[in-house]
Amino acid sequence: DGKRLAVTGRTSPKVPFRLAIVGAEGGELRWLAAAADPAKGTMNPRWSPDGRQIAFVTGAFTPDELDLSVVSADGGQVRQVSTAKLADRLGFSGRFIVGYTWARDGEQLYFAEKLPLSEPGYGLYSIDLSGEVIRLPGVIEGESVLGVEWSADQSQIAYMAGTPTQVFVANRDGSNPRRVTGSPDRQTFNPAWSPDGREIAFFDGV
Repeated sequence: DGKRLAVTGRTSPKVPFRLAIVGAEGGELRWLAAAADPAKGTMNPRWSPDGRQIAFVTGAFTPDELDLSVVSADGGQVRQVSTAKLADRLGFSGRFIVGYTWARDGEQLYFAEKLPLSEPGYGLYSIDLSGEVIRLPGVIEGESVLGVEWSADQSQIAYMAGTPTQVFVANRDGSNPRRVTGSPDRQTFNPAWSPDGREIAFFDGV
């Protein structure tokens, strides 16, 4: 509804980041959740389509220690959706959860991850709130793909790739990729779709 922001923050430089909610116009943070392991932090919160839940990434932020959790926007018990060990079971060759998007039904999330070395590119997956993972059709080709984001109607994906990093758009199965950012000698990153799927916001830097 645009009235609240899900953010991560911390009360001291010596403690990990935690999930919190704050009003869109500012105010005090309302702390919601921390990682089950106090040595791990949280990042990348995402509201569910109905605004009742927030998904977020937890971990030590090394390539093989990222998990995905969900908590009610009103607070309460954190539900861990994935575990780092799941990456090994599915044969992932690198990070597990980095960029992800809620499905429109709010019952599952989409994400992309680098495939095993025997299969180049990045696979597309869905994971429901019980942790069941399904491989989706298609592959994103390229190197150093990050931050895959599905459009609101989930017909397209935006992502970062290349050196320096650029923003690309492709069909939901990774086909027909095209670079949508300007100068190839400037880094562009963190793409985010507009609600109507017609525009993409991103950071631009040297």
